[in-house]
Amino acid sequence: MCYSFASSCFCRRLQVDNRPFSSAERYLQNGTALVPDGSVYATSALRAPEARYYRFRFRLRIRGSRAETLPGDWGVRILINERLAGSAKFTLQLVGDPKVWVPALGVVEVTRMVTANGARGNEPVGEASEFKVGETVYSCVRFEFSSSGEERSVHYKWQWTAPSGERLERARRGVIRGDWSSVRWCTPLPSFQGRVQNPVGMWQGEFLIDDVVVARFQFNMVP
Repeated sequence: MCYSFASSCFCRRLQVDNRPFSSAERYLQNGTALVPDGSVYATSALRAPEARYYRFRFRLRIRGSRAETLPGDWGVRILINERLAGSAKFTLQLVGDPKVWVPALGVVEVTRMVTANGARGNEPVGEASEFKVGETVYSCVRFEFSSSGEERSVHYKWQWTAPSGERLERARRGVIRGDWSSVRWCTPLPSFQGRVQNPVGMWQGEFLIDDVVVARFQFNMVP
């Protein structure tokens, strides 16, 4: 079975013949969803009366939940008193831009991540991927999320790693208004004079929200 992130949920029904289980075991039903790396994403438990057959319904919300940020092959296991009664597999396919889960904002989708020679009103001006030493390098991001109706506070951080390994940072605390569903932000590379041994070569960058890496980027610096 294959589901995209546009799907609202995954449902699985399973009928189990209870005859292999003794009467003392026919009560606790447990459903477990496993993410692609094999770890447990969610569980559900139900106590049911003794019966010869059980029908299970396992429902997993996809759109708007952390599951939307975890593409790949998933698994569902149904157990009765810790004994495997049945299982199923399904695949979540990525639709659109990559997404990450930030607890304060939910599903975050980066729709633009570029470097540029300048910025105006948090919009990049003169997009480029190569710069000369001494030029100002702007990093610009645009990300989207679901509005919540409530004001939220988050911590933004940019990190740049020079070819010689030194790391530069720029951070700030930001307020997300309840009616917002996207944010744009451009910021210049901090001065690295006296802080970086060798600025020439490929720089690596990351943009983080509340210490969650939301986007990665790179640019080349030449003499």
